[in-house]
Amino acid sequence: MNPSFGENPFGAIGALCSRINRSGPLFKTGIVASGYAAGAALAALAVLAAHLLAGPDSVDDCGGAVIMGYALLFCGVFTVSTIPSACGGFYFLRGTRGFWNLFTPAALIFGASGLLALALIVFATYSVEGEMSFLRILLAPVASLGFFLGGVFAPTKRHRLALFGATALEVAAFGGWLGWCFMMSPGFDGT
Repeated sequence: MNPSFGENPFGAIGALCSRINRSGPLFKTGIVASGYAAGAALAALAVLAAHLLAGPDSVDDCGGAVIMGYALLFCGVFTVSTIPSACGGFYFLRGTRGFWNLFTPAALIFGASGLLALALIVFATYSVEGEMSFLRILLAPVASLGFFLGGVFAPTKRHRLALFGATALEVAAFGGWLGWCFMMSPGFDGT
């Protein structure tokens, strides 16, 4: 059965999306927050499954390395599972100019801090600043994904270009760190 002109061609799903789009900000915030809560629950389940598969002795044997691995697993699963929530949040905020006017310069400053962290890692290797910069570099993939999604949903060309520029800064910082790690690895000089 073909829908006649003026009817919603997507049926019940289209009607639901249309109703959500007309809803108030509290309802929209609840939808996005519930997506993030579901992402956190899924990430916690992934860490629990990894711990059960590895066995309880793995933490005793390796300690901090296993805990760091669990933390990275949680962050990775949380990041990927909350992409729809981030898209929904950016979609709902596309008409709010104040948000984009604050988010865009903050993203550029944060992206530039990734390059600063890379410089500290490369040139201040054995200092506290150089060691702590590693944690900033670990945020680069997550931040680049967030800035890219923000750029996709940004309302104006100026905001889109700035957010894609912040994405490029994060990719450059993480790519530079990977390249530096490769160059510092044993056997890079051909021996």
